[in-house]
Amino acid sequence: MKQVDLAAIMCQLLDIPIPFSNLGVFHPIFAQTSDVAQIHAAFLQNLEQQESYLKEYCKVTSQEWCTEEIDSFHKSLSKFRKLRPSRASEQDLLDHNDLMHEFANEKYAYFATIWTEFNDFSFYVGIALGVWLFVFHVAVSFELSNYEQDSLALATVGIVFALYGAAFMNIVPFEFVAALAVAVTMQ
Repeated sequence: MKQVDLAAIMCQLLDIPIPFSNLGVFHPIFAQTSDVAQIHAAFLQNLEQQESYLKEYCKVTSQEWCTEEIDSFHKSLSKFRKLRPSRASEQDLLDHNDLMHEFANEKYAYFATIWTEFNDFSFYVGIALGVWLFVFHVAVSFELSNYEQDSLALATVGIVFALYGAAFMNIVPFEFVAALAVAVTMQ
């Protein structure tokens, strides 16, 4: 069980909808019922919530892989919906629940690798920039009067925060922000 699964499990226990942006996977061991058909319905609800989040994420980000992944997810979900709990044996439902659980965990693992990719260069530039800013402010603090220290520090910090805010909103690349922040502190 993953930490992200806790929200899906707690929502199932409290009989409330799973939060929209949660990719956690419901686990049947935490079901409040022994009725396999109800557990099947809970799995379908979990997968439908994940599909709606995937569609919204792709609509907002327009990633290359989105169209293919949405189609693939939808086809799998359609196959899962075809099983009619009222006509299936308990063993068929148990097997189907296992398949849905496995599918949901595979999709979570796949999405986690996509959504947590890091740019090593940006990471190291950020570390170097943080060290540079610390050294710069320590050096400047010992050379200026209190008024000059406060004004310069406030202006520099404001500019750096504004630049990083722009980078987080994908207005400018982080590398550009880092270079600009170093240039600002050198003035």
